[in-house]
Amino acid sequence: MVKIEIRKKCPRCNEYYTGHPALSRADNKTKICSKCGESEAMISFALCNINSKEIINDRLNVIGSFISGSSGLIHLHLIKIKDILLEKLEKEE
Repeated sequence: MVKIEIRKKCPRCNEYYTGHPALSRADNKTKICSKCGESEAMISFALCNINSKEIINDRLNVIGSFISGSSGLIHLHLIKIKDILLEKLEKEE
């Protein structure tokens, strides 16, 4: 029996993917590719409950470790998160 994989187009990054989709955190109904799902999860993690310089610095360290091994869309989102956190850190000081 031949297994047929259906390619779907991610509405977030416009790239094709196969397999099980992720559910977008933006509206909890849009099906997106797993890379975009990871990206949304990282953004959500990085930007929630940041109410002290220590937490911001911890998040920057985590994001920094992911940036070095990332590429493409995820890399761009991580850099954006880093910039947002740095701005927030400057306001805290």
